[in-house]
Amino acid sequence: MLITFFGFSCFSANSVSNLAALTEPFTIMETVPSRSCFTTFFCLFFLFISNAATPPKDTPKATHPDLSADLVKERLKSIEHKLVESKYNAAVAANIHKYIVRYKKGAERILGRTVLYFPIFEDYIKKYDLPEGLKYLPIIESSLNPHAVSRRGAGGLWQFMPATAREVGLKINAQVDERCDPHKSTEAAVQYLALQHQRFGNWALALAAYNSGSGTVTRAVKRARNSDFWKMQRYLPSETRNYVPAYIAAAYMAEFFEEHEIVPNYPDVDLQVTETALVYDQYTFEEIVQQTGITLDVLKLLNPAYRKGIIPANEAGNYIILPRRVMAAFSAYVDAHRPDSGEGTLKTSVLPIFVLQSSGSLNREMLQTTHLVEAGETLEGLSKEFNCSVRQLKMWNNLKTSDLAAGQKLVVFRRPAPPKPVIKMEKMEPVIVIPIVVPSEITAVPSFKAQKVASREEYAFYTVSRKERLSDIARKLPGVTTPDLMQINELNDDVICKPGQRIRIKKLVPKK
Repeated sequence: MLITFFGFSCFSANSVSNLAALTEPFTIMETVPSRSCFTTFFCLFFLFISNAATPPKDTPKATHPDLSADLVKERLKSIEHKLVESKYNAAVAANIHKYIVRYKKGAERILGRTVLYFPIFEDYIKKYDLPEGLKYLPIIESSLNPHAVSRRGAGGLWQFMPATAREVGLKINAQVDERCDPHKSTEAAVQYLALQHQRFGNWALALAAYNSGSGTVTRAVKRARNSDFWKMQRYLPSETRNYVPAYIAAAYMAEFFEEHEIVPNYPDVDLQVTETALVYDQYTFEEIVQQTGITLDVLKLLNPAYRKGIIPANEAGNYIILPRRVMAAFSAYVDAHRPDSGEGTLKTSVLPIFVLQSSGSLNREMLQTTHLVEAGETLEGLSKEFNCSVRQLKMWNNLKTSDLAAGQKLVVFRRPAPPKPVIKMEKMEPVIVIPIVVPSEITAVPSFKAQKVASREEYAFYTVSRKERLSDIARKLPGVTTPDLMQINELNDDVICKPGQRIRIKKLVPKK
């Protein structure tokens, strides 16, 4: 006898979970007399009833952040860098819920990258005098991942399609994909967005055009006979209708994540502080690794635009991003590579970039120091003094605003100063400096050559042992500044000094 059982649909809602396990048919082969079969049937039946009547164990209620409509509306109104009208509707609410609840771990990864990428975005946005709120756009485009590629083939932080990328001047070939270059792609993106804003007159439509193309938005505006995004959005593709709400949600997440107990997954402090250099010749990743000592993995992660492990030669220049601690070594290698250029071939700037993983030894090179805020100091000014970004200072000190108070203590991470070298001072005869008479029409132009001092001074020499700039020498010498060296040595720039060159410095005379 073959007996088949199926689940029953007449049980209470509390039995749904138990019922689900029984909705698949199962069989019992008869191996006993019929009475035993009926006994088995009734035993299983009463067991089923018992299971169905037993309420499931209590499970802890999921703890959701406070996303009440009134509270979210108030926060949206207070967004610091507002780009579009912060309207609150079902689409905005759903996107906020996605960041805050559904994909909280993903939000933590994105927020960790903001401390590295936002300074780059802010520099180019400021360069073209655009609203700072544009920096939130790559959150919805790529989750701040320079390697992101969409199903349709869009790539990079700003998700350019190949054809559009070439239109805005980005190279895509076997060696390089500049859509993945954080600097070149960002500059191209902000220029493109500025053009869309100029065309449509408001940022909501400019964002929509960035997503679906200016032609699509133009046709939608004509059909709706209205340029208000919220009134004409029904004429746009569904993805574009959700684009502005997604942007609003990204801005909300970036500015109010602390209110929802989201902890950003920040990278190593040392790898936040990097330098970007512009190089013109070809360099392989292997030789860069040999000259700097960083790992190949770190180099690849810092420079995602180069496909073959080669930075190709480029008359316009290619960007290379390295930890700041090794940029001096690479700069010296570049100078040796091109000895014809006495002024150096690197143009560098402090621009942090995202690193997915890092060597544990790097973090030990950073020292935590404390700065006591003085009256009138600002985060922007201190960021320049400490060679870091405002966002990094905020992150290190858990600051929600840019306001500082006199006496406030700030944590700052810096690389330790190199040990003072033993400097051989060669005594020379006192030098009499004769003043130069400069015509009045020229005196207004700053010139270190024209600022000689009419006094008798004693000088000494510093002998250069390797290629280094005047500023590097000044940092090694107590009480000496770069302008001092430029004036005394009659130089108009922070030039690179060659090995064996003697630099005149002022000899400190002890007070009697």
